[in-house]
Amino acid sequence: MDTTIKSIGVREFREKLAQLLLSDEPLAVTKHGLTVGYYIPTHQPVSGADKARLQEAAQRLHHLLDAKGIDPELLIQDMKALRKAERNVPD
Repeated sequence: MDTTIKSIGVREFREKLAQLLLSDEPLAVTKHGLTVGYYIPTHQPVSGADKARLQEAAQRLHHLLDAKGIDPELLIQDMKALRKAERNVPD
């Protein structure tokens, strides 16, 4: 099973959002080469198998964060601070 997730820049993600909403492909959304989020499409109804895969992905993410000594709450706070700083930068 291939677990590679394709990357897409945030600008391209915004431009192609309507198409991507119809897609079944998960994507890593990047800004300046750094992953800022993931788009994981879900289509109603979500199957039990899909829920199990999402739970497995969440567990793997938590294990990776734990292995690196990263507190998820601090990560969220840092991301919010970065977003706020970007909004306050004059053009």
